[in-house]
Amino acid sequence: MLWFVATGAVASFATHQALRRTFALRRSLSPRQSDIAAHSAVCLAHNVAAAAAAAYITPLRALLLDGDARWHDILPGFAPLAGMSAGFFLFDLATIRHWVVFSPLMVAHHAVAAFCWTMSASVGFAQPWIGYCMLTELSSTFLSSRTLLTAIGDTRSAAYRAVSVAFLLSFLAVRTVPIPLLARTWLREPPIGTAACGPLRAAQWMGWMSALPLLLNAFWTVGITRKALAELRAALATNARTAD
Repeated sequence: MLWFVATGAVASFATHQALRRTFALRRSLSPRQSDIAAHSAVCLAHNVAAAAAAAYITPLRALLLDGDARWHDILPGFAPLAGMSAGFFLFDLATIRHWVVFSPLMVAHHAVAAFCWTMSASVGFAQPWIGYCMLTELSSTFLSSRTLLTAIGDTRSAAYRAVSVAFLLSFLAVRTVPIPLLARTWLREPPIGTAACGPLRAAQWMGWMSALPLLLNAFWTVGITRKALAELRAALATNARTAD
């Protein structure tokens, strides 16, 4: 398992270094812009790969419609996917200086995700649940794209507007709408205690942590909704002044 984690981390670092040199060839970009652009591109690659693979292996019907979390199911291909994704999170933590905005909450998210992804693959617990969590990287695909476009100074293009709208819609689709369905699934069979999670302490910790994605997505939904409404009000105010 550690081999997959190391592979994900090394691949992320190597790709980042190669992309830094590539973006540095653009004289219009400052070193800081090149660093952010390269970092965003690595994040984008992880987002796409994780979401696509997770969508293929995760039993979404069982989780969302049948109310069956399948806590102890072993998913084919989960170990390399989870391990390399955990390696990416370690890379992201090691390159915090390239984040556009530092967020203690995001640091905690990455640390918990790296732990749970690795432990899930190792002990065979909560793989479908974590598969769904990796699937939600779909919305981050558009966020990383927007950050990349911002880094290269392309904030007024149709592409920038398109990925901004796509981020909001995809976030609501894959993170917000499923919250009540997943909450029902979680409450039908709470992964709490030895009987539900097994005797291993790591799995029992993960049982408690499994509620965090629902809480975090609800928290982010409120924040994103507020920001979207604020931007809408600002745009309407600008249009009103222009009309006058």
